[in-house]
Parts: sequence; structure tokens; C-alpha cells
Amino acid sequence: MIRNEGADVAAVGELECQVLGNLGVVIEQLDQALESIARHEARLAWNVLAGDEQIVKDCVLVHQRVLSLLEANRLGAAGLLVTGALFHVVRGTVRIESECVKIADVATTWMSEEQGDAPPLDLIERAGRLSLAEVSLSKQAFALRSIERAHDAARADADLRALNRDALVGGAKEADGREVRDRGMLLFLVACRLERIGDSALDIAEQTVTVDRGLCARGPRLMGTPVPSGVLARPPRKRDLVEI
Repeated sequence: MIRNEGADVAAVGELECQVLGNLGVVIEQLDQALESIARHEARLAWNVLAGDEQIVKDCVLVHQRVLSLLEANRLGAAGLLVTGALFHVVRGTVRIESECVKIADVATTWMSEEQGDAPPLDLIERAGRLSLAEVSLSKQAFALRSIERAHDAARADADLRALNRDALVGGAKEADGREVRDRGMLLFLVACRLERIGDSALDIAEQTVTVDRGLCARGPRLMGTPVPSGVLARPPRKRDLVEI
């Protein structure tokens, strides 16, 4: 929470609790979407799809509150840092939720077309555990203002990307039999979704740096402070611009 005095300090603190609460719900969505594949249970995937509309409504509401606080222009420097960071956290939360829905949608399609039970897909399970760990670490990093946990999230992201490369290669390989081809496509699609989730989770982790040190981990400077090299660094890549 922010540490300076001011009329809107309590409002910012309450808003942060709501933002992180929404992120916690989305983490549960991700867990259910991945479990639906691991356990071959369509009910879990349908739960994710059913919960999406309310989650997005909650995120839009809190997003509007963030904008209202920023537009009021009554916050001090610390309050502005926190509120600006919350804007990014809300955006990341919505993006992660969107990817959870896509995973659940792929899972329901795959299970409706498969015949009989299927064993768990090891690569998806391992990548799913890394993805859940990264998003959870990013949430903890921001809530606790822990640079160490933000770096843990970055390391989880690097491990996830390395594992996803194996998954993408596996999904692209030619194989005999429709079932194997279908699983290869499932592997490919889920790996792509988890990589997008990793992008958003790392963005959330970087907001810890923004708030705790008063600098922006991506931009060259914030408040005149140079950014240290290697802060949550990763190779640049093209990103989709998703607006709430």
C-alpha cells in the first residue's frame, strides 16, 4: 500500500485490494482451464466460460475507478505511481482472463471431438504449472512490493518460454493418426495462449519495480531516474494492443 498521507490514500488502498482480488479470481480461472485439460473434464472448462462475463464487468468497473482517481488530479507522487501501476495491472488481468477463456474454449472443442478418455499431456501440465506460478508470483510481488518475487516471476517466464518452444515444436511435428494430430494442435494452441499470459504476468511484475523504486522497467527514465540494465529483461517481441 502507499505510504504517504492524503485525502485519497484510503481510496487508492481500497482500489488496490479490488484490483488484486480480481487478479486472484483470474488465477483461479487459469487453474480451472488447465485442470480441464489435465483431467479431461469439460465441466471445469465450462465453469471458466460461464464466469468470464462477470469477471470482465468487475475489471471494467475497477478500471473506471482507476481512471477517475487519475483524472481527479488530487494524488501525490506516490499515489500517482500506485494508481498508474494499477492501471497496468487491470489491463494485464483482463488480458490473462481473455487467454483463459481461449484455453477453455479449445479444451471444450478438443474434448467434444475426442473418443474416450485421454491421458494427461505432460508438456501442457508442466507449462501450466509454470504459468500459474508466474502469475501468482507477479501478484505477490506487487502486493508485497517485493522485487525478489518480481525477479522470480521473470525466471518462471523464461522457463515457460523454453518449455513452450518444446511444445510448439512438438505440436508442429507430423504424426500418423488423427488423435495424435489433434493433440499436437491442442499443444500448439495452449502453448501460444500460455505465452501471452506470460507477457501479461511479467508486465504486472514490472509494476512492482515502478512503484517500489519510482522507475519504469521498460522506459528509459521515470522521474529522472535511469533504469538499471537487466531489470526484468527479456527479448523484445511484437505485442497485441488490447484495450478495455
